[in-house]
Amino acid sequence: MTGLTIVNGQLCHNGKPVQAISVFDVLIDFLQFVKSCSNGSDKPVLLGHNAKRFDVPVLYHVLHQHHMVSEFVSHIAGFVDTLVLSKQLVQKSEVANYKQQTLVAKFLNKEYDAHNALQDVLSLCELHDKVFSGRYDPCKYLFALDQHTLRDSLKPMVASKCLSSAMASKVAFSGLGLTHLKLIHSRDPVNGIANLFRESVDGSVRVTKNASVVSKVLAYLNRV
Repeated sequence: MTGLTIVNGQLCHNGKPVQAISVFDVLIDFLQFVKSCSNGSDKPVLLGHNAKRFDVPVLYHVLHQHHMVSEFVSHIAGFVDTLVLSKQLVQKSEVANYKQQTLVAKFLNKEYDAHNALQDVLSLCELHDKVFSGRYDPCKYLFALDQHTLRDSLKPMVASKCLSSAMASKVAFSGLGLTHLKLIHSRDPVNGIANLFRESVDGSVRVTKNASVVSKVLAYLNRV
């Protein structure tokens, strides 16, 4: 969103006064919306283009300021970054770059105002539903709001010497916590963890190709 200014204490958009509400009230409204999307244990996954580097850190910062991180996290499954998805699902030869506007123009054959928050969200929703949906496993791309929380969840694995402290940090930075590892392992006890750790994300290995690390993780998950 651009064109926002403060004039004599009044919020304006493109020079015109607009009604504003506090960040706290916005967060409360957003939290209520997220709750409305939940269906028992089936919690919503939030999407964002470049969310991992921009939207999610900003969201975490304001939630932390208002002591709402735990409450918010309890109502979502996590986040998926559609920028990461696009780099995995769209060939470089198909697009000039992986910006959301470029992808929307290419696959939806339309243009939109990227500086309008509502248009930005609606276009991403349509892009995901028509281009990405059904072509990937959400669990493999899911990451949490707070990677520090993920790192803490891996402490039992570090304590049991299944993971080194450095490797646990690498796992957490990749967007994975103990819950994610258990879920993937339950779905594919033989190859799930190896495939997850070795998959390519942004041209790099997500965690590691080291067979010894994978073996220790499998041994731990088979015990718990």
